[in-house]
This record gives sequence, structure tokens and C-alpha cells, in this order.
Amino acid sequence: MSKKLIQAEMQNEKPVSIHGQKVVVLSKVDFERRQMVLNLLLLALVASLIIWYAFWSNFLAAGEYKENLLKSKLLEMTAKNNDLVSQKSDAVNLGSLLVFNKQVGLIEQKNVEYIHPTAEVARNVENAETFSQ
Repeated sequence: MSKKLIQAEMQNEKPVSIHGQKVVVLSKVDFERRQMVLNLLLLALVASLIIWYAFWSNFLAAGEYKENLLKSKLLEMTAKNNDLVSQKSDAVNLGSLLVFNKQVGLIEQKNVEYIHPTAEVARNVENAETFSQ
């Protein structure tokens, strides 16, 4: 078929037979309409991807901001805890430890006497020999 015949058929939108097969050749107006629809679909896809990117990047930035806030709170609380522990350890003495241990039931102190007559156990060689026998 010649090009003139195909162009004439295109204007009438009649089926054209090429090599025994019928082919519908679209007019220029239909082609431009389909091209416009395809362009609009691609534009809508690009717009939706841009909106998705904006929301996703905002979500990630908000997560990082929240993480940094929580880390700073943790550092503040750790410093405060260290201060409180140091204040508590300054206030603790042997008397308060004894009272605490008695309340918990860890120790009981009754009739405490030295095993050795003197408090110098390491220097008292005579007593060490008598107890080893």
C-alpha cells in the first residue's frame, strides 16, 4: 500500500489491510489524545512520588529529632543519677550501714569478743602456734 492511501485511510479511520492483516490506523487526533492521557498519567505518578518523598523524609527527620531528644534526656538523667549516688555515698557511714544490715537481717551482733587477747593477730606468733596445735 502506498503512503497516500494509508494517510487517506487514517483520516477516515477505516481498517487498512497490510499484507493480508487488517490494521486500524488511528487518526492524528486520537494519537494526540492518547499521548496526552499518557503524559497526564506520568505527571500524576511523578507528583505522587514527590509527595511520598516529602512525607518519608519528614518522617525520617522527625525520628532522628526524637532520638536526639531522648539521648539528651538520657545524658541529663545519667548525670543527675551520678550526682545523687555521690551524695548518697557521702551520707553513708558505718553506723547507717549497720542499721540497714540489721533491718534487712544480714547481720546480728551479740557478745562480740576477740579470739585473741590482743587485737594484733598477725603479730601474735605465740597465739598462732597454740591455735594451730
